[in-house]
Amino acid sequence: MRVDFTLSLLPPGIFLATTAVALWQSATFPKAAGGVPGPALVPMILAVVLGLASLALVTGALQRRNLSGKSENLKSRPEDTAKASVPWRRLGMLLAAIVLYLVVMPWMGFISSTTVFIAVSLFCFDYRKGIHNWAFAILAAYILYALFALLMNVPLPVGWLG
Repeated sequence: MRVDFTLSLLPPGIFLATTAVALWQSATFPKAAGGVPGPALVPMILAVVLGLASLALVTGALQRRNLSGKSENLKSRPEDTAKASVPWRRLGMLLAAIVLYLVVMPWMGFISSTTVFIAVSLFCFDYRKGIHNWAFAILAAYILYALFALLMNVPLPVGWLG
C-alpha cells in the first residue's frame, strides 16, 4: 500500500522538478524589446501547464490514498495488484531512448535523430505497426522541423545526416 502510494507520487514529482528547471532556464532567455513577448513565453506557459497537471496528479494520488485508507481492512485481489504494476522495462527503454536522442542529436541532426526517437518511442508504447510507425515518425519530424526551424527560426542541429 505504501509502495503504491510512493510510486504514484514519483511521476508528478519528476514533472514538478522539470517545471522548476524549465521556469529557471526560461528566466535566463533574453527579453524582447518594446513589450513584445520574448522567446521565454512559450516555455514558461508550457512549464506552468506541466506544473498544474503535476499538482492535479498529486491531488488525485492523495485522494486515492484517503479513499483506500478508509477501507484498508479489505483484502486486495491479485488482479488489482497486477493492474498497478509498473512496466519498468518499457520505462527503462524510453528513458534510454531519451538520453540517446539528446546525445546523438548534434551528431546526427534534428530530423534524423527525431525520426528514430519517435519510432523507438512508439515501439516502447506497444505500437508495433512497422512501416506506419516510421511513416508517422518521418512526418512528425518534418512537421516539427518546419514549425521550429522555418516558422519560428529556431536553430536546430544539422549533423551529418540532416
